[in-house]
Amino acid sequence: IDQPSVGKRGLKCYNCNKNRHFAGKCQAPCGYCNKNGHFARECQAPCGYCNKNGHFARECQAPCGYCNKNGHFARECQAPCGYCNKNGHFARECQAPCGYCNKNGHFARECQAPCGYCNKNGHFARECQAPCGYCNKNGHFARECQAPCGYCNKNGHFARECQAPSDTAKIVRKALN
Repeated sequence: IDQPSVGKRGLKCYNCNKNRHFAGKCQAPCGYCNKNGHFARECQAPCGYCNKNGHFARECQAPCGYCNKNGHFARECQAPCGYCNKNGHFARECQAPCGYCNKNGHFARECQAPCGYCNKNGHFARECQAPCGYCNKNGHFARECQAPCGYCNKNGHFARECQAPSDTAKIVRKALN
């Protein structure tokens, strides 16, 4: 350690790779944790990848933080994007349009487009708390409503779809269409 190699300009330190001093007298900080008093090979700082002691990040055996497989780091991962399912980038870097409003620059979870049901901002239609447009009760959408038909009093259809043979239903259906 204390024997320097001879570079083109003279003595070369094994620690900092600079000329004119021995590694044992080197004042450069550790190349791993950037603290003084020890060399990188003696460093006790935790791994920069898995945060465990006993090895450096370049030697880490922890699985990839993106695909959870061993043998590479997340920055080297070849798994497809979690948003658009294409290779070559991570979801946080994805340029695909929003799956809700089809505009670029944001993900669906960040979309500010109004709800497709109540037309208010701050939530998606699937999260909407507005009452049903048919029975005026909360907890479901009109298309899922189980309220009986307003003409024949049977479940499974709306009044405008009623096939009951009553003259009133035919008149109302004609007016609705």
